[in-house]
Amino acid sequence: MTNLLNQVSAILSANNIESTTGGINKNLENWAVGKNTLLEIFRSNADWNEEQLAIITTVESSE
Repeated sequence: MTNLLNQVSAILSANNIESTTGGINKNLENWAVGKNTLLEIFRSNADWNEEQLAIITTVESSE
């Protein structure tokens, strides 16, 4: 997550937003937990594609 930390830090710095490494890390940890929870929900869908990390389905038009 170091690369992501550096990217977020650079964005905040470029926008003159003060931050600490600890604060950024805490936000990234919270994001990762939320993302993992969401992925677990998605994985329960029959159309889940693990390789693409997406629910892929075909929708047919009724027209």
